[in-house]
Amino acid sequence: MRLLISRIVAVAVCAPLAAQLAFDADYRADNIFAIPDAIGCAVLLVSAVLPAKRAEVGLTAGLGYMGGVVMVAAFGRIDSGDTFNAVLNFVIAAVFTVLAAWHVHGFRRRGAGAAPAAG
Repeated sequence: MRLLISRIVAVAVCAPLAAQLAFDADYRADNIFAIPDAIGCAVLLVSAVLPAKRAEVGLTAGLGYMGGVVMVAAFGRIDSGDTFNAVLNFVIAAVFTVLAAWHVHGFRRRGAGAAPAAG
């Protein structure tokens, strides 16, 4: 279930963003986040179509990365007075971050990547 939700969110958010990055030259020219967005979208879109075991790792990394990129962009929008888009970015960043944390929790429950015992 976690993997399906992450795949849907990744495609729903990154496909339109990737299209805008590819076809809207004004958006690319004025956007300091164009390269981080392109990298994150590429990771998420590729990970969304990989087999489950590989997809989970890629989606975890991509969701965490994009959560940070979108959060920084949201603060930039707040600073420029674009409140509506800032709130939208905060919601998207929260969804990305929660999904990434949910994947990490799943890894820890299965024992993969568990932290060594303190000693």
